[in-house]
Formats: sequence, structure tokens, C-alpha cells
Amino acid sequence: MPGTTLIAEATWRDKIFLGTWTTALNGSFEVTDKATGAVLSQLGMATPAGFRTASSA
Repeated sequence: MPGTTLIAEATWRDKIFLGTWTTALNGSFEVTDKATGAVLSQLGMATPAGFRTASSA
């Protein structure tokens, strides 16, 4: 549904989900719209240890 917000962006921007939204220790990256090149948001990058934690949750 256009214009619908499920979770406020401030909750997850620059973070990864490890049971709860956690600040990424490995930095973040921009998510862009491939059609326009517009930056949509930023997501956190997981470390290998963070990935293991998330995948076991």
C-alpha cells in the first residue's frame, strides 16, 4: 500500500536485526531505486558474527 508505514524508518535505518534492531558495527550502505537512482534509505551491514547471530534467532 503506497504511503503506508509499517515500522518507522528511524527504528531500522543504519541497523541490522539481531532479535532487536541493533546499530550495525560494520557500517551501512545506501539502498537506491534502480530506475531513478534516488536514495531510498540506508541499511546496516552485518559482520560475520552478526550474521551468525541473526541466522540462529
